[in-house]
Amino acid sequence: PNGGDVTSASYTIAPRSSFRITNSSTSDVIRSGSVRVIPGSDPAPSAFVVFSFRRSGVTVSEASVEAVQPAAALRTWAVLTDSIQSGIAIANPSSSPVTANVEVFNVSGTSTGISGTVTIPADGQVATFLSQIPGLERMTAPFEGILRISTAGSSGIAVAGLRGRSNELGDFLIATVPSANESTPPSRTDLV
Repeated sequence: PNGGDVTSASYTIAPRSSFRITNSSTSDVIRSGSVRVIPGSDPAPSAFVVFSFRRSGVTVSEASVEAVQPAAALRTWAVLTDSIQSGIAIANPSSSPVTANVEVFNVSGTSTGISGTVTIPADGQVATFLSQIPGLERMTAPFEGILRISTAGSSGIAVAGLRGRSNELGDFLIATVPSANESTPPSRTDLV
């Protein structure tokens, strides 16, 4: 939903299996939204959404976003070059609008002094390129660093980083970049 349309559906997932919800639209119209998964019992499912960009009925780009728990402050990677631009998708699980503060840091962790704010509607989401956030239009290419997205809202926010570019055919290609919750301590276990 984008601060408006809300659809609910119950689900049951058998052990060692999956459950899939599909949007049956074949339209080339760009649509955005968010999904909230509320587990009925433990363990909570591992959820993700797959989204795609189609032109004239042909899938040009497809990516996925893993579900994350809302948090007060998250960080994600950002890049800005002549051909690549970063963006963010922010979801608000609250029944009230929230303001998200976006701060830009260099790779070294030092502040660039560039920051802005985004207001996310109640039970809604915002997906935008960094250059469209008031205050962040001062970013200049080339840039590579970290975005810190935070809110004072008690329910927190969920964030996914986005990275887009147009290929030689003029098709828009997109990839996702995970966000890291600042309050989660770093893991010392091996990852595979």
